[in-house]
Formats: sequence, C-alpha cells, structure tokens
Amino acid sequence: PGEPWERLRGLVSAERMEDTHLVTLTARHTDPNTAALIANVVSDAFVAHRIATHKSSAQETFEMLQQQKDNQELALAEAEDELEEFRTTSRIPQLGAGPESDTPISDRLKRLTDQYTSIQMLQLEASVAAQAAATALENGAGIDALLEVRAIRSASAIEDLEDEIAEVTLNIDSAKRAAAQNNLARIPQPIEAAVDGQVDVDALLAIPSIASAAPVRAAQGRLRDIDLVIRNAQRTYGPKHPRVTQLEMNRDYLEAEFKETVRGAAVVDAGLRKQRAEEDSLDREQRIADLEDRKELLEGRLRETAVRVAKALQAEHEQLLSREEQIERALEGQNELALDLARQSHRYQRLERNAERQTRLYSVILARMKEVDLSKGTGATSTTIAERAETPRHFTSPNRQRALVAGGMLGIILGLGLAYLLEHLDDTVKVPEEVEERLGMAALGYVPRIAAENGSGNGFSGRASYALHSTRGSASEAFRTIRTNVYFSGELGQMKALHVTSPAPGEGKTILATNLAITLAREGRKVLLVDADLRRPMVGEAFGLDKEPGLTNLLVEGERLEDLVQTVHDDENEEVKENLHILTAGKSTPNPAELLGGQAMAAFMKRVAEQYDAVIYDSCPVPFLADNAPLSANASGTILVLRSGSTRREAARRARKQLQTVHGNLIGAVVNEVRPKTLKGYGYRYNYYYQYHQYYSQYEGNGGSDAG
Repeated sequence: PGEPWERLRGLVSAERMEDTHLVTLTARHTDPNTAALIANVVSDAFVAHRIATHKSSAQETFEMLQQQKDNQELALAEAEDELEEFRTTSRIPQLGAGPESDTPISDRLKRLTDQYTSIQMLQLEASVAAQAAATALENGAGIDALLEVRAIRSASAIEDLEDEIAEVTLNIDSAKRAAAQNNLARIPQPIEAAVDGQVDVDALLAIPSIASAAPVRAAQGRLRDIDLVIRNAQRTYGPKHPRVTQLEMNRDYLEAEFKETVRGAAVVDAGLRKQRAEEDSLDREQRIADLEDRKELLEGRLRETAVRVAKALQAEHEQLLSREEQIERALEGQNELALDLARQSHRYQRLERNAERQTRLYSVILARMKEVDLSKGTGATSTTIAERAETPRHFTSPNRQRALVAGGMLGIILGLGLAYLLEHLDDTVKVPEEVEERLGMAALGYVPRIAAENGSGNGFSGRASYALHSTRGSASEAFRTIRTNVYFSGELGQMKALHVTSPAPGEGKTILATNLAITLAREGRKVLLVDADLRRPMVGEAFGLDKEPGLTNLLVEGERLEDLVQTVHDDENEEVKENLHILTAGKSTPNPAELLGGQAMAAFMKRVAEQYDAVIYDSCPVPFLADNAPLSANASGTILVLRSGSTRREAARRARKQLQTVHGNLIGAVVNEVRPKTLKGYGYRYNYYYQYHQYYSQYEGNGGSDAG
C-alpha cells in the first residue's frame, strides 16, 4: 500500500452507540493479540490527532478575532454618535419611548378610522334602504312594494305582524281544508256494504275503529282459542277423530258469530261518523269567519307600520351623512400628524437597530477571544478512550452451533404454526360426524358425489333424477337410508310433510328433495313433490317438465290441484310415474313471501297432507326467512342440506337458529357431495361408510342386482 494506514483497510471499523456520544472501534484479525494491538493503537493515534488539530486551530482563531475587535470598536462608536445627534435635533419626546402604535396620535387616528369605517358601512346600507322607501312612498305603492325593501321587512314590528298574519292565514287554510274534507268525507265502502247486509270481514277489520271494538276483539279471541284447541287435538287424535270434527263444527258457529259481530260494529261506526260530521260543520264555519276578520285587521296595521318604518329610514340616513362628513374632516388632520411622526420614528429606529447590532457584535467578539485565549495553550480535547481493548479469548464469527440451533427451532415453530393455521382456516362441514359434534344437530345421513358413480349424473337433471334411473350404488342406498332415518326421527306415521332447505344456494337441496321423492314413490307411496322455491325454481328443470302452470296458479287463481300436477316422462318406471305427482312453481310472482305465508298456502298444505302419503316441499335457502317460515312451521319436519367442503359451520348454525326462531321442527341435516376419501380420512367411525361405498361400486361392476 502507498500509506501505512491503508494496511488497516477492512480490518478496522467504527460505529456510534445509539443515544450516546461513544464510538465503538472494532478490529478483526486471525491473531487475537494483533487484533487487540490494532484497536488500541488506532484509538491512541486518533486522540493525538485531535489534540494537535485543536492547538493549531485555536491560535489562528485568536489572531483573527483580535483584528475584528479593533474594527468593531470604531463602528460601534460611530453608530452611537449618530443616534444621539438625531434624538437632539428631532425634538419629538415620544421617540425611543416605546412602539409607534402607543403614541397619542396613533391612538386618536385608530379611533377615528374605526368610527369612519363603521359610519360609512351604516350610511351605505341606510342609503339603499332610504332610496327604496322614498320611491315606494312617492309612487303610492301598496304594502307589497314596501315590504320588498329589506330594511322595512326586517324591522321587528313588521316581522311580528307578518308572523301573526301568516299564522292566521295558515289557520284559515287548515280550517277550510278540514271543512272540505268533512264535506267530502263519506262512510267507507266496506261499512256501507255492512249496513246493507253484505259483510266483507277482512275489509272491515282493516278499519281501526272496527278492529279495536271490544266485541270484535272478544270474538277474535274466541276464534284463536278454538284454533289452538283444534291444532292440539289434530296432533293428539288425528284429523279424522270425532272430537276434532266436533271442534271444527264449533269453530264454524263461532266464525258466523264473529262475522255478525263485525257487521254490528260497522253499523254502530256508521252512525257515529254521521253524527260527528254534522256537529263539526257548524263549528268550522264560525271559526273561519272569525279568522278572516282577524287577518283583515292585521293587514291594515301592517300597512301603517311599514309607512312609519320607511319614514324613519329616511331620517336615519340624513343623520348618518352629517356624521360621516364631520369624522372625515377630523381624520384628514390627524393623518398629517401621524405621517410626520411615522417618518421621524422610522429613521430613529434604523439608527437604534444599527447601534444595538454593533454592540452585540462587539460583545460576541470579546467573549470568543476570552474562550480561545484560555483553551489555546491547554492541548485539551473532548475525545478520550473510555475502555482499552483486551486480547479476545474466543472467536466472534462464525458461530456454527448457534446458527444450527436457531435454524432448527425456527423450522419447528414455522411447521407447527403452518399446521395450526391450515387446521383452523377450514371451518366447512365435511362429514356427518361434524353435524352432530360441532353443530348440535342430528345427522340423517350423507349423499356421495353422484357424478363419480354414474355418467348420466354430470348434469343437474341427471343428478336430480338419479334415483329414477339407478336403483343400485351407494347414492341410491344413501337416499334410502335418509328416508328411513327421517321417518324414524318422529312418531310413527307423523313425518308426512317434509320441508327441505339449505343455508345457502348451491348446497344440493333440490337434488335431495327430488331423489327422496323418487325413493318414496318406488315403495308404493303416493307422493307429492312441491316446488316452493318461487325465487329460483329448479324442480321442473330436474324432470324436464313445464314450469307453468303450478303452485302460484293454485294460490292466486284458485285452480284445482288435479289440473296442475304433472308426472315424470319415463315409461320404464311405471310405478314411479303412477305414484309421484309433481307440482312446479308456476308463473313468477313479485311477492313470494306474502304468497307462501297466506291463508291459501296454509289451507293447501293441510289439504294435501290428507290426500297423499308423503308431501315434500323444496323451498328457497334459509336466508329468505320470510319464505321458509310458514313452510317450516306447518311441515312435519325440516331437513337442512349441507354441502361437504363448502358449507361453513357458522352458516349452518345461523340457519338452525333462524329455523328455531319460527318454531320449525328441524329433524336433522344431510351432508351432500361427500367424497369417499373424505370419509376414510376421518377415522374408524366412518370406515363403515367408506367400505359401504366400495361394496356397491364392486357390486355394480359384477352386474349384481339391486340390494336396496
């Protein structure tokens, strides 16, 4: 190297310790003694260099400050003499006594300026108002022209009168509208019809005065009580029991009595309405006449007050003009005095600032000279060695053992964290075991992926009618298992009306409903499959049937059920074709919730439960709670369809809670789209399901017969 210090390149490094004035010097060498020697020698050399530099710099600085001191003494004396000469010749006592704004001249000027500005603003506003008022008075304008002047309208007396006139006018209009409404008022058509002997109970109950009548409410209470007794009796004895028949006859009598009570309340209400209309008419006419007299009197007072205010505005404007001229003359004289004072004060301040600046510079130079004179001969420096380097006992790098331990620990932590994260991110339902353990619902069974077993099942129609064309395989057996679990979930013979829904769209509820209906029809039962999903009906598409006419035609237009039901187009399955009746959704409706929750739907569900051995309702998902509430409440049981690997557990819990809110009988859940390897992965409890699936796959391959 060209210089000896260049041999240290790469061996020595320095780093400042954070939040301190210390510097850590680090020397690296393969020999520990040499490393310590290098660190100490470099530290000593740096301290010696700082001392030599300090001595040389202090001497040069002292000589320069001595020269500047001599020059500054002359400049300071000249500035002080010039200031004193100006103070003597100006003959103004306020110079140097304080800020220019604190002089009496400045105070008077400020007060006059504020007064002049205020008077000008008032004079301008008064000028506009006075001119407008004069024009209105000279032309003999009416009250409307005077009130267009803002100064007149804003007067407190005018505002009070206008407010009072507006209030009287509002009362007159209100009284006239009330009188017109009273004259146009007529007894509502349902009440007139009731007086004539025609009774429309629903229309009359829509009128609050009739619905709140004590006899009507009492009759309604008796009807509700007997309806509750009839439902309890039907559950206990059955719909055909003699006690139920007697109760229904009693209800017909109470219903006729209720209609007569409603008609009587309507007749009483009609008489009261006529009497009130006649009494109110006379009172309103007298009140309108009094209010109109009051308004005429107030308008006369408003005209007189507006004229007085207009004349007062003219007088005020003349006074303001006179005051403005006086203040303007005083302001001109005071401005001359203030300008002369400002010129003298400005020059004095410049001289004063120059003298102060020269004084400060002289003081700084003297202080700096004393400081340099004291330190130039000491050789002191602020740099010291806090701790000398010692010979190291161990190598500092690389530490292989520590690196291996840290790497191993980090790998273990990352692996465990990743496994935990993957386990807890997936909160979907996969197998029936999770339905029972994590959701608290009964598991009615599962449905394997149909597309994996049957080539015709790839499309929606093929999967929805799978049980129609295939009686073998684990999927068909799964539907039979679900059928058995459903009918054993309640009392024998009670599970006739089944409501099928899901937490979200696309879970497979329609596929379960159609295949379950086919399975029941194969047993020889008379089954009705109803597409109650009026928002997105799919049952007709599953069997290739026409969407219309259907359920909405029956509920809205009152068509006969026998004219609306359809059967499957499959001549090979005569038994299914004969036993399975399908009622599609029908034409679309803008209010499906109101339609499904109406009396017509409740009567329909009651009637078909008596005509068929089993009724299955395919409804919309649970989030459409208004659609599901009447179906779930009136059905024998509700089945919740969950899709394996797709339905989240929280969504399933929320669906269960919503169904319980409407008092639906949730008998359990079915897991759809389950893969065999998923069952195998969940341990010994589901080995049976996995082996069962394998058994049917082999059985079909060997050409075996239907095992179900």
